[in-house]
Amino acid sequence: MAWARAGTPEGSLVVAEQQISARSRPRRPWPSGGANDVSFTLVLRPELPPVRGGILHLGATAGIADVLGPASGIEWPDEVYVGEQLVGLVSVHIEQTIRGLEWALVNVMLPGLERPRPPTLARVVEAVERRCRQPAEQLIEEWSPRCRTLGRTVSGLLYPIGREQRVTGRAVGASTTGALTIMDAAGRRQAVRPQELASWDA
Repeated sequence: MAWARAGTPEGSLVVAEQQISARSRPRRPWPSGGANDVSFTLVLRPELPPVRGGILHLGATAGIADVLGPASGIEWPDEVYVGEQLVGLVSVHIEQTIRGLEWALVNVMLPGLERPRPPTLARVVEAVERRCRQPAEQLIEEWSPRCRTLGRTVSGLLYPIGREQRVTGRAVGASTTGALTIMDAAGRRQAVRPQELASWDA
């Protein structure tokens, strides 16, 4: 994060074959140690209000899915699968000040990436960057058919002010904040943003 705070330009990239204690969200550590695992961190400086920073999760997962082909499916907020095989993981860290969203670090892991890896890695980086710059409404329209979470019953713990809160219901859509819209048994809708998750069962 120090290099982003120091003014590293948008599009700067760090690639690693191994990360220590990497995780996509609380209580969800990333796999590590695979011979073909590749991770990268991309610096973005999007012109977004902080409340909409969660849309970068949708952009990053959509970018991975674009490269890995039509058989890939997205699990909100941060996973990409081909069939039952996990092929992509995402985490996003944003920095905000009184001026708004200053920068975002988009972290991506590609477990088990087949060789030769550099061409695929370059395509994923380009696709993630392009998707994260896409207008939110268009991104959601193209992301939604690939999201396997939509239509399913989901449950998660949130981090509100005070104590944890559980939300359960059917995933019915996504918003321009990157939030998943969940409808409970009474028909009430609640928007859950990726950064609000304490734990998640989908």
